[in-house]
Amino acid sequence: MPYNYNDKPNKEPSLNFELYAKELGKIAVKATTGNEGAFTVGIFGSWGSGKTTLMRCIERKFENHTEHFGVEEGATKFKTIWFNPWKYDDTHGIRNALIQTILREMAENSQRAIVKEKCNNLATRYNASQCFLHIVEHLAGAALQSQMWGVNPIEIVKPFTKLGGKARTNPEQNEVNNLALELDTDPYLFINSFEAQFREVVKAYVGENGRLVIFIDDLDRCLPENALTVLESLKLYLDNANCVFFIGLDKRVIEQAVKQRYKDLNVTGKEYIEKMIQLNFFLPEKNSNQVTQVLQHELNELVACPNYPIDARMWRMILAATKGNFRKTKQFVIAWALIRSLAISLKVADEKIIPQLAKILLIQTNFPELYDALPTKDYQLIRHLKEVIDAYSQSIEAAKELLSKYPECKRFFADSHLRSFLKGNAQDGDDYADISDPQDLRKLLQILSQTGR
Repeated sequence: MPYNYNDKPNKEPSLNFELYAKELGKIAVKATTGNEGAFTVGIFGSWGSGKTTLMRCIERKFENHTEHFGVEEGATKFKTIWFNPWKYDDTHGIRNALIQTILREMAENSQRAIVKEKCNNLATRYNASQCFLHIVEHLAGAALQSQMWGVNPIEIVKPFTKLGGKARTNPEQNEVNNLALELDTDPYLFINSFEAQFREVVKAYVGENGRLVIFIDDLDRCLPENALTVLESLKLYLDNANCVFFIGLDKRVIEQAVKQRYKDLNVTGKEYIEKMIQLNFFLPEKNSNQVTQVLQHELNELVACPNYPIDARMWRMILAATKGNFRKTKQFVIAWALIRSLAISLKVADEKIIPQLAKILLIQTNFPELYDALPTKDYQLIRHLKEVIDAYSQSIEAAKELLSKYPECKRFFADSHLRSFLKGNAQDGDDYADISDPQDLRKLLQILSQTGR
């Protein structure tokens, strides 16, 4: 496996991703065989859980679907498209970008001139309709068309329908002119006919029995309102076409968005997701051993430093801070390799300081509010927090008494994740990576500042 230090999805994934990809692809193929219309798969997981890696793995399976899904050679075509909605920051933009990306990629990848023409024409028509509706929304459609303005809205729309800075071909210009007639009669007539036109374009691209497989990645990086716009656009415009959608998202983002938008209708996030997505797949949480095993292999030269390797005790401390999140753990290991190397070059590294520095860096990256507060109270904050946590192990009353003595600890003590991290692992002993001594803490922060952190 090649070293993969960046944040891109691994091209050779572990953790059963190959198995998940194959089985999810099989289900999607079976669900759409002999059936018209779209099928949607939701791949749910938190930030850094591997949604993109899994979807890239599924994409590769579809590229060789005969081998992986048991589809007869030539019987069915599967063609893939990838869309990143988080690049578009407004409701109109994200909806238009979704449609334009799909249609323009089909046009670019098709070998048939007639398919290219149909895709480009439909893309032009859709873009023009969105420009018109966007203008109407902002300028109040009724007033815009009235004589008091003395302007035909279609004439305003036409200059905005030039896509990508390229001049329109004659067929595209004809589409805009035809659309102008439709919109002048009924601005929303186009929406009613788009589904049927898109269905026919997809069939022309992938064949009568083919499927267009569309991957929508990082939906949870969008604003909540925009995430709903993407899901609803799939239902509104693309649901009747022979498509398979794989959508990577965090369930909590959608639930939050649904709660905001439909707060007066008592629609729950669960109900909304059931309406929009046919198959839900929740990425299993990775246990500590799995994360350690994969990263030890993937980042071997960073983990196995000759002088100060990441040993079992440090792995336990790292995973306690990152909760075993693969991306967070990987980002820490890469950052830690730099800090460790600089500490060695500065000649401040020893068997005691190395784990202490690692702990400080873990606090900085996972508990930034605590990190910012470390110098307060003459660097006594960690010592006081440890006293409260130790007292809590004995009784709640003892902890309450100390919290009244150290009120600055209250907001940090309330974080159960932080409490667990600072308490440490019993098998490692109380002295491992202990940073509660104020003088040590001051020195450690000074060293860390010299490393650019």
